Amino acid sequence: MNSNPANLESLHKEVKKVMTNGKDQHCPDDDGGSTSVSFMLEEPRSSLKEGFNIEVRSSHAVSPLQTQIAGHGSENDGQRGLLVHESGFVLKPVQPPPKGTREVAFYQSINSSEDPVDRLLVQLTARFYGTQEVKIQNGVVGLSDYLVLENLTQGLKAPCVMDVKIGARTYGPDATEAKMKQEDAKYLGTKVPLGFSVLGIISHNEEGVKRVNKAFGRNLGVGNIHEVLDHFIRLEPHLSVLVANIFLEKLDEFVKFFEDQRRYHLYASSLLFVYDFAPIQAGNTEKFKDSIKLKLIDFAHVFPAEGLRDDNFIFGLKNLSGLFRKFIANQKL
Repeated sequence: MNSNPANLESLHKEVKKVMTNGKDQHCPDDDGGSTSVSFMLEEPRSSLKEGFNIEVRSSHAVSPLQTQIAGHGSENDGQRGLLVHESGFVLKPVQPPPKGTREVAFYQSINSSEDPVDRLLVQLTARFYGTQEVKIQNGVVGLSDYLVLENLTQGLKAPCVMDVKIGARTYGPDATEAKMKQEDAKYLGTKVPLGFSVLGIISHNEEGVKRVNKAFGRNLGVGNIHEVLDHFIRLEPHLSVLVANIFLEKLDEFVKFFEDQRRYHLYASSLLFVYDFAPIQAGNTEKFKDSIKLKLIDFAHVFPAEGLRDDNFIFGLKNLSGLFRKFIANQKL
């Protein structure tokens, strides 16, 4: 896994070209006015920022990310959820400090660092384009800070997504006793024995779309953990083996990375598994394989490793890898 800064810088320029078409775009609101959304893109591997404005209709500029299956705002909890901008970016609300401050600092740090661990982490996470204060009128979105991130499901016609939080311990060293008790009480069937928690799944097949939420994950245990991939990969056996093997290869890369690195300890971070069912319907196996992604998300609880291995994270990764191996072995080809 080699970092390629040139590719990231090229992507940045392409995104800017697509969004601005070489100039500011102006689209009037329905009432004749306009709403300005200013994005500040961060040049990857550099502190240089370029700002530009685009004018968008407030009713079309942003909308809830339909493939969000976990996290704040995903279950009508009254909190701000993920948004998708019309140009394709995901806007993730910056949480109140210290969590939000920590997550922003983490993204900024790894994207401007020359440390080998950070350079690898950039490849394992969704692309980060900076932070921006966003204001949309008509009460759609208040003035708030957002992380501007790559949309991992952009362009997918039938996105299948699974969010798995990694770690038997999902709170950092700064957690209060009340927070520890609260976290320890969640996902008892899988978090402690297996080191991961299934937060939600969206999957497609010929029969339609299936969506399961946290309630499903909270009812899982060692005895029925196999149901996770039965829900996420609902394909013909040979295709199930294909997608599971690709995910397993990617998981093995994560295991190797975390076994080697001594720079960070991650708590309550997730792995986001993504693939597109639509190419299968079209008989395009290569496009299907290209749609398979695995990325690390959520960094509100990242702390210095002090030279120690992140065994809490590794424990969950290895058990998750084992789940995929069993799934593959049980497919009847």
